Amino acid sequence: MRLSELYGVSQMKELSLLLGHNQSWAAATKKRGGIPYDACAKAAKEFNVSLDFLVYGEEKTTLPVDHLEIPFYEVSAAAGSGDLVLSEEMNSLVSFDASFLRNELHVDPKQTFLMLVRGDSMTPTLNNNAVMMVSREIDGFGDGIYVIRMDGSLIVKRLQVIPNGVIKVKSDNKDYDTYEINKKDFESGDYELIGRVVWSGQRM
Repeated sequence: MRLSELYGVSQMKELSLLLGHNQSWAAATKKRGGIPYDACAKAAKEFNVSLDFLVYGEEKTTLPVDHLEIPFYEVSAAAGSGDLVLSEEMNSLVSFDASFLRNELHVDPKQTFLMLVRGDSMTPTLNNNAVMMVSREIDGFGDGIYVIRMDGSLIVKRLQVIPNGVIKVKSDNKDYDTYEINKKDFESGDYELIGRVVWSGQRM
């Protein structure tokens, strides 16, 4: 059964309207070589079929046993002043080698997720639009790059712990100033430690 048969439509414009888009959406997406994962994922759940079937018109091979899928969230952490968090719904899954996650990054895949970087305050370490992998597991509060929730916004910064509970919040971009907060700020709820950045990837 092909996609059109499943939906009971014969033309791309009808499929577009059925998935909640304008008439030219499906044709334009196909011409660009893109795959409408967001719409297809919703449709797959509704019709109780696999996402592979909707996207490719057939079942693909299953994920290798030595690979694990990490959730990617449609939310970004600002490397700058901070972005308002509007949504934290999972957008898609990305496959990673299980050995790489466990033996190289030393993370629990079930406590790990992907999100985007916005801004330039963490360049050259994290560039704008880079994808970063964040681990919710934090073994002690040591120096490193973390995602923090502050005043309804998510930011990504390098944290340096110094005596007396003081934490320096630093940007790798030297054009941005360093400031200080206190460990007590996390205990009081003024700040929330989301996770530690363990990996990043970006287009060249």
